[in-house]
Amino acid sequence: MSLELNIELTEENQVIVHFDRQQSMPFDFKMPLNDEVRMEINWYLEYHATSSELERKQACAAQLPQIGERLFQAVFSDEKALELFRQFKSQEEKGRLLIIRTPQSAILSLPWELLSDPEATYFCHDTFPIAIRRTHFTMDRVVRKSLTKELPRLQNVGFFGRSEELWQIERAFVQDEIRCFTISGVGGQGKTSLAIEAAQWLYRIGVIEKICFVDYAAFVGVDAIGLALRTLTEVLGKPLNDENAISEALQDIPTLLILDNVERIPLEPLRELLDAAVKWSEIGECRILLTRQTADDELNNLHQSLTLSGLDEENALAYCLHWLVLLPRSEVEMPKRDALLDLFQKVAFNPLLIRILSMSLNRNTTELGKRLEELLAETPVPLWATLNLYLEGWEVENKINPLFVWLARLVKFQIPDKLSLELETLDFFLPILGVFQGGAFEPEILAVTKFPKKQWKLLLSALQHVGLIQAEDLPDFIIPYLKFHPTLAQTLWARLSLEEQERIHGIYQWRYVELISYLFFEEGKNTVLIHALAKQDLFNILHSIYTAIDANEKWVPKVANYIDLFLNVFGLKRESVAMNQRLEDAGYKKSGANGE
Repeated sequence: MSLELNIELTEENQVIVHFDRQQSMPFDFKMPLNDEVRMEINWYLEYHATSSELERKQACAAQLPQIGERLFQAVFSDEKALELFRQFKSQEEKGRLLIIRTPQSAILSLPWELLSDPEATYFCHDTFPIAIRRTHFTMDRVVRKSLTKELPRLQNVGFFGRSEELWQIERAFVQDEIRCFTISGVGGQGKTSLAIEAAQWLYRIGVIEKICFVDYAAFVGVDAIGLALRTLTEVLGKPLNDENAISEALQDIPTLLILDNVERIPLEPLRELLDAAVKWSEIGECRILLTRQTADDELNNLHQSLTLSGLDEENALAYCLHWLVLLPRSEVEMPKRDALLDLFQKVAFNPLLIRILSMSLNRNTTELGKRLEELLAETPVPLWATLNLYLEGWEVENKINPLFVWLARLVKFQIPDKLSLELETLDFFLPILGVFQGGAFEPEILAVTKFPKKQWKLLLSALQHVGLIQAEDLPDFIIPYLKFHPTLAQTLWARLSLEEQERIHGIYQWRYVELISYLFFEEGKNTVLIHALAKQDLFNILHSIYTAIDANEKWVPKVANYIDLFLNVFGLKRESVAMNQRLEDAGYKKSGANGE
């Protein structure tokens, strides 16, 4: 059965409710709120958190339940419509979605987030919250299935707690004719998840035909435009060799270009990229969506921005509940509301940190709060403190071959029931992961970090459990790529002294010398696979050569020549020029493929 309920409000002020291949007959819609009430409620929803007008806020808050019921009656007063709603509501599952579709802006602007079932509560407070989406509806627009192959995979819980922000992005692109939109906020606020959800929604309602996602979270080098054009070429299936080719492609195909985590790009290449993005956004129906940690200046008069902060209390609690479902059954009693809110307050209601804390709730909440305070007092970095809190309590069952268990009992050797992470793993090995740019293949991680294998498997399972590492499979390659959350590597790397960083860079560089040499000499034998591997790990490859140039390593020219092959294959000619210029500036002589 479907998880979507569509409410279509026509130009003739009639309602049609669609669900699971069924629909109601059209029935009359009467505006449930007058202009004065709408303005007052919109004020409350936007400013209640910051306004000091206590009496006004209290008066508005008292009206909210009745307004929710009036909205409900306006769209479910018909008997068949109500029956379809109950069928939809009966599915106690994650991902339920109610879509308001109408050509009328006044109806779209109603506070649909207040919808409440007279027999229950607000939709957004349900055990499995019902998300609300708005879209301008015309007869030629069809809601399509989500597009997934061109976008990164979301966390297990999926999109959560940013419905109002999602509507703001949709309204900007659809109603206000905005062409560039920036989502900003510190790490862990869910910028990328919001961008992906917005892209999915804009595609589903027919605003765009193609989505191009360019990830700069691990960007190394100077050719930010080249990376965007390479990705755009793959998505559109057209060569983009010059300005005319770009213009023709974007003119023909309504495209959303997501430039994710652009704060990693150096200042000059970033400015070039943003200037290019503004030009692209003015072609056809192209739109640009950027994410970055700090708010930026307006790019032009067709640009808007949104800064994400922590979740509100209700969404924080609901988000926690979703993650608790993934925990194994625990003997610890479910913490009380106030205790949870106090815990989340310590991390400013940051969604990523709430996720990590939720995965730690198989321990006593009071104990967690005290330990978190201690860790936060030791470091100004909340992610490091929260991550340590989580990893200190990480345990898994010790799955042993029954034969070994029998032998252990025979010699009276005690085998522990559970395995946990050792202090050395957290203090010494874990920060070494920070040398990798956005992730790496497991053999490279083990070769550089020297993790004990059992401890690495434990750590990997823990980090995957909270979404700080995700495994990405490549076609025809058995080993997955382990992609890090954008804030993970930089947080870990900062824990090391400069001397330690230099030592680890030496090991890292030699490991990538081996990998680059292998890729170069195998390129002609299995071209498609080798190119896929090199492309996936390109930022580590570039980081290894640039740090080696800075360290004045003798082998640099030969290995740089190998890398040059792949840069030119991938169309990153400006990166190739920049790398060779750095070699020349450092006093190196150009080397041939055989080091001649």
